Amino acid sequence: MKIKVGLSSLRIYKNLPYTFWGAVGEFVDNSIQAYLDEEKVLKKKLKKAKEKLTIRIDFDSKTKILKISDNSTGIKKERLEQAFDIGSEISDRNDPNFALGQFNIGMKAAAIWLCDEWEICTKRHDSDKELSLSIINEDVFAEKDDIPEQEKKVGNVNKHYTLLSFEKLNQVPNITVVNKTKLHLASMYRKFLGKSIDIIWNGESLTWEEPILMKHPNGRPFKWNFGPATSPGDERNREIRGWVGVMELESKGGTASRDRAGISVVRRNRVIQGPPDAWRPKEVYASGAGSLVNQRIVGEIEFDDGDVTFDKTAISINDLAVLGIYLGQLVTDYDIKRKALEGSKGDDEDKPVDAKEDKKDLEAIKGSVQSSNLDKITGSGIAPTDRIKARIERAFKNAKSTEKTTFKIGNFKLILLAEYKNESIPFVAYKSDKKNEIKVLVNMHHPYITKHYITRNEYFQFIILMVVARYKIEINSRLTMDDYFEVLDDVMRLEINRKK
Repeated sequence: MKIKVGLSSLRIYKNLPYTFWGAVGEFVDNSIQAYLDEEKVLKKKLKKAKEKLTIRIDFDSKTKILKISDNSTGIKKERLEQAFDIGSEISDRNDPNFALGQFNIGMKAAAIWLCDEWEICTKRHDSDKELSLSIINEDVFAEKDDIPEQEKKVGNVNKHYTLLSFEKLNQVPNITVVNKTKLHLASMYRKFLGKSIDIIWNGESLTWEEPILMKHPNGRPFKWNFGPATSPGDERNREIRGWVGVMELESKGGTASRDRAGISVVRRNRVIQGPPDAWRPKEVYASGAGSLVNQRIVGEIEFDDGDVTFDKTAISINDLAVLGIYLGQLVTDYDIKRKALEGSKGDDEDKPVDAKEDKKDLEAIKGSVQSSNLDKITGSGIAPTDRIKARIERAFKNAKSTEKTTFKIGNFKLILLAEYKNESIPFVAYKSDKKNEIKVLVNMHHPYITKHYITRNEYFQFIILMVVARYKIEINSRLTMDDYFEVLDDVMRLEINRKK
């Protein structure tokens, strides 16, 4: 028995669950992929012409005609034939394993969904001929598989382009859909925009604005990078990487909103799912649409080998389950939900102390503390005072930090310098050259920070309180702060397993 797929089966593409932005994205993908396939050659040509890869999308709401043009490589005749061949694979990719497409159905499926009639006009960068095709979908469905083509020589051989024109649209976007399409396209191609590629909608260059994140006291964004890593449960051991952060509240001049929040899933530098319809795994966003968690937690996860749906609007269900487990654990380990809730009503109010909850916390960490190697510290000697002093002097001398924050506490000043370059220096280096003035060098690359045992906000507060307390001790006794901090530094470098 021979199974034969006829051209009439293409009619089903008219009923696919495409979105307008998803369909347009298929053609943008093709323009970018053509550029990537011959990037080395095309970069030189575009640089010589003082151009970037430019994709223009023009929609006339009166004539209901959609046009998409580019100055990419142009399409080979053989490539066009492959694009119209059901089930064929593109054979001449630069890197087939890193292509934007996966199934080779995008162009024909999106075109059939969009309209009844469409045209292709293209010229290769290495040819002096322009190739034109005019496609009437009903003729194709009627098994008329010989599409007439026109070839003609053009005057300017240095030009290279593709122009697609879609008429008799089945899907005519209103202003709401147009605006949403522009937002989706900016989100989808954020990794390309402004660098080597411009996408222009009716004369307007599309841009992507990164979310404004909460800041630590030192000005660094509240953001955790992760990976490269392998998600637990992924039998294929595929690599993932990315970041998760917390957006600033709108009331504080930020961009936190449900439309901007969520996780963007990125595959091969192309956003598969992102704002305004970003992915919200239940492991992270289970607290309800109106919660601050849903409005503020944002991030990106790069999953180059993820399996996508036919229209590239989502990663497969199985893969999303794998990613959800990983992100859920990440958010728990870093206590990101708690940070997202800061700024909510009542956040600044004192909360009642719950002794039962404290008891649970203490019991949870008892095993970790008792099984650690704290005993090695208590049983060892302290380095000689001169050696500690020398270490402190070296720390201040070699510090790269220039950012100073001055705190006025009573009748003295505390000058704090945050150091990010040297893991080996003490977690705190203390210096007092003037009466009633303390200089404190804080090691922000210390393992106690980098292993996320404490947030940076808590770390700064913890240090300031200790310095003030120990300063009072020092001015009233002969015990030096250096001795104390030397021992405390050793203790803080020990591995502690954070059990929930």
